[in-house]
Amino acid sequence: MVPWCFQNNVKLLAYGTLLGGFISEKYFDKHEPKHVELNTSSLAEYKYVIDQWGEWNLFQELLLVLKRLAEKYGISISNIAVRYIADNPAIGTVIIGARLSIAEHIADNSRTFSFPGLDADDVSLI
Repeated sequence: MVPWCFQNNVKLLAYGTLLGGFISEKYFDKHEPKHVELNTSSLAEYKYVIDQWGEWNLFQELLLVLKRLAEKYGISISNIAVRYIADNPAIGTVIIGARLSIAEHIADNSRTFSFPGLDADDVSLI
């Protein structure tokens, strides 16, 4: 899809970048949630995506890499993930969901572009 986007001057809107909150400190180094613990349809959907991509331990390895990079730059796991996607030249914008009065991360999200960006070594780790 990316080559087609470049050829046709089209940018992608990246939706689901944080997998409904799975890509965050909340799920880092945690047990695999059971279906009954997934209290929204989005969490159930994104857990299915994680299961299709790999298993929970592999997902935890990804979160560990993101956590180390977050510590390197003094930001959050989510900031690293959003920046990784946003810096792709085929991406026009990143859509970050929010549940008003339930899960607002305005201050955290504002730090996504507070650092110079991921270097080639960081990207290769991810």
